[in-house]
Amino acid sequence: MSKLPLIRPVSDEDIKAALFDIGDDKAPGPYGFSSCFFKKSWSITGPDVCAAVKEFFVSGKILKQLNHAVLVMVPKSASASRVEDFRPIACCNVIYKVISKIIATRLSPILEDLIDPAQLAFVPNRSMDENIYELQELLRNYSWSRISPRCIMKIDLRKACDMVNWDFLRDVLSGLGFPGLFVEWIMQCISTTTFSISINGALHGFFKGQQGLRQGDPLSPFLFVICLEYLSRKLGNLRSNPDFNFHPKCSAVNLTHLAFADDLILFARGSHRNPQVAERKSAQAESCDGLIFDCLKNFGECSGLCISPNKSNLFMAGISREEAEEIKTITGFSLGRFPFCYLGIPVAAPRLSIEQFSSLISKIAEYINAWAGATLSCAGRCELIRSVLQGVECFWLSILPIPVGVRNKTTSLCRNFLWGGNAMVLKKPLVAWKDIRCPKSEGGLGFIDLHAWNLALLSKSLWNLQSKKDSVDFQTIRKLVLIRNEIFTLEGSTQTALERVHQWAATGRFNTRACYEFFRPKGPKITWAKLAWHHSLMPKHSFILWLGLKDKLLTREKLINQIDGCSCPLCGAPIESLNHLFFHRSEVRQVWTDIKKWLGFTRALTAIRAAAKWITKKRLEVQAYRLLQRRLGLPALFIVFGKQEMQGSLRAKSCIQLVLSEISRFKYTPFMHLFLTSESYEWGCILEY
Repeated sequence: MSKLPLIRPVSDEDIKAALFDIGDDKAPGPYGFSSCFFKKSWSITGPDVCAAVKEFFVSGKILKQLNHAVLVMVPKSASASRVEDFRPIACCNVIYKVISKIIATRLSPILEDLIDPAQLAFVPNRSMDENIYELQELLRNYSWSRISPRCIMKIDLRKACDMVNWDFLRDVLSGLGFPGLFVEWIMQCISTTTFSISINGALHGFFKGQQGLRQGDPLSPFLFVICLEYLSRKLGNLRSNPDFNFHPKCSAVNLTHLAFADDLILFARGSHRNPQVAERKSAQAESCDGLIFDCLKNFGECSGLCISPNKSNLFMAGISREEAEEIKTITGFSLGRFPFCYLGIPVAAPRLSIEQFSSLISKIAEYINAWAGATLSCAGRCELIRSVLQGVECFWLSILPIPVGVRNKTTSLCRNFLWGGNAMVLKKPLVAWKDIRCPKSEGGLGFIDLHAWNLALLSKSLWNLQSKKDSVDFQTIRKLVLIRNEIFTLEGSTQTALERVHQWAATGRFNTRACYEFFRPKGPKITWAKLAWHHSLMPKHSFILWLGLKDKLLTREKLINQIDGCSCPLCGAPIESLNHLFFHRSEVRQVWTDIKKWLGFTRALTAIRAAAKWITKKRLEVQAYRLLQRRLGLPALFIVFGKQEMQGSLRAKSCIQLVLSEISRFKYTPFMHLFLTSESYEWGCILEY
């Protein structure tokens, strides 16, 4: 390990980069100054910030006030009632965070070579989905009645981050070869901390920390991984122990455990020939806890990271009842049941059923129920579906092939929310979901097609795994994905499928969007997409225009089977159609006459699609006209629609004035400098008036 990059002098650029990498919305420390404050005032505060940070790296000492943190108790569940039900999150001062981030930035790049491949959390170029795939593969045959002995231990570490022994951490850092100065920087950061507790917004107490790593400190995740490396290496030493027997399928890759932060899974054979059962005589009987359990006990005694037996579970197959009871006695763990949750994903021995995806469905329904009381437009609901609900689904889609029944259920929840504002209230949709999930360029709302996105994300996972040939579980995972991923069914052969995947990763990074485009159903392009979704329009206005262009607005003509008569209640015309509402009424024609005069064209507008097509193709010479054409011409469509409903009892002249007044609110002042001639300027003044 090279010492120079870790202990090189800290520059002003390093400090500024660390500060500006802190999110503006991150909680400020005890003194209330957020990172946003320092960013906005960098020209003033920058020199002092740099001087304070450099002082630490030169002297090796940190001011007590800078390393003071506020502990905020975040409930782990809605029914939290005990101290154990709360998670302490430390709100550190920004200056301390800058120091911590500089150390963390230097530490992170070397972890990939330093940390055991079985550890994936917070290590560059490693992903949690590798652990999930590996565990799923090892569980595949656990439901068989006749199978070789095997045992999996799901370990829960008691108050993981809060229990780390500082002396142990110092010894591990030194033992791994970190420079002494770098170790002292780290120990100064974690061992000089003081705390106050925030209760109902008020600070209480002032006390010094004695152990543990602060959740909220940028350095803590990397230090926790380094602590677990001690356990990884002790478990790794078992591979050369002749008394240790690997879990089936694990010997080829020397796999004894999987770790993602404090989520720890251990693997063993679990037969009477295995010391885990401790069915031994004489000297061997002294290790009655078993080799793996001895490693765990030793690790807990050294590090402070002890096991919670009540929250740890055993999963066994091919083992007699007597042997299973003996293993339970040795470990103190209870027997677990499938499926169980690992890294937020349910895993089971047999293939997951639709019922076992209930946590995903419940999560989506929970979000929708929380929004049900809010007054949201359809455009607002669209954004929530796109950014939140489909974001929740994406994590699952990237890990598991989602069954059709689950996709249909989540789609149903989203559809009900879009059109009815509630997950459980079924309201007839104005537009079919197969059209909604199309891109905006094809007349949809840009929602993802779940099946195609599922295939695209699984293909990305395949490429990520097969490109890392030194991965601990590469051989097993490649076999799993090659057999099960539907991409191979579509392409017809493994070789062709891999060639296709490499095309999507020609630049060295996998192009998920190109893969998604390959799988998703295609539709014809439409000409009015950019017009309807122009950034100058409010989203709710764009949504109304989109419905109008798709001829899905609920005019009386559309509701003829549900109401008595379809005549226009405003003017008495025989049919209240979409084009009548927007273009044919005398009052509306007067509005459009003035608008066309403002915009400088004379073409007759009689149908919404024809008007949109013509406006899209029209090329005006003056840039201001082009901008205002979208900014004024399109808002007129929905303003006319809304005002007619509200002003039905008013005189036509009054309605016209209200509409024109509303349209004039769409200010064009930012574009005034674009008017080139005095005539254009006068035209602009008329609009402003």
